[in-house]
Parts: sequence; structure tokens; C-alpha cells
Amino acid sequence: HQTFSEYEKLKDREVFFQLNTISLSGYYSLTTKKVSEKLIDAGMIDFLGSDLHSFQYLKLLEKSLYEPALAKLLNSGKLKNQSL
Repeated sequence: HQTFSEYEKLKDREVFFQLNTISLSGYYSLTTKKVSEKLIDAGMIDFLGSDLHSFQYLKLLEKSLYEPALAKLLNSGKLKNQSL
């Protein structure tokens, strides 16, 4: 992962960020989960997606649904998914 200032530089250049919902489950790594939560806290996530390539990922997605960070993101009003 990049330093957080690198993410901020990208946002300053108006780059959109998409979060893979499964990142919040901790499946990829604890670091990935923490960075995802920090990006949500900073209001930097624009789109929410998923990697449902197999049934294995469905359980991970379900686990992610109970993460407080996901609720925060969904209630933020900042997601642009509806514009797609």
C-alpha cells in the first residue's frame, strides 16, 4: 500500500476511488482492511463494488455487510454508483 498522502494526491487530481466491499472483511489482509476504513473515514470512496467470481466470495461479502465502516459509507451519501 502507498502512504496515505499518495491517496490524497490522487484525490486532489479528481481520481475516483472504488472500494471492493470484500476488502472490509479482512480477507486480503488486515492492512487492506485498515486502509479501506481510513479511506472511508476520510470520505474518499466514490464507488462500491464486489469481486464475486465464485461462491467463496459470497461468504466474504456477507461478512463485510456487518462492518461498521460499510454502514458509514452507505449512509454517507457520497457514493456515485447510481450515476453509472
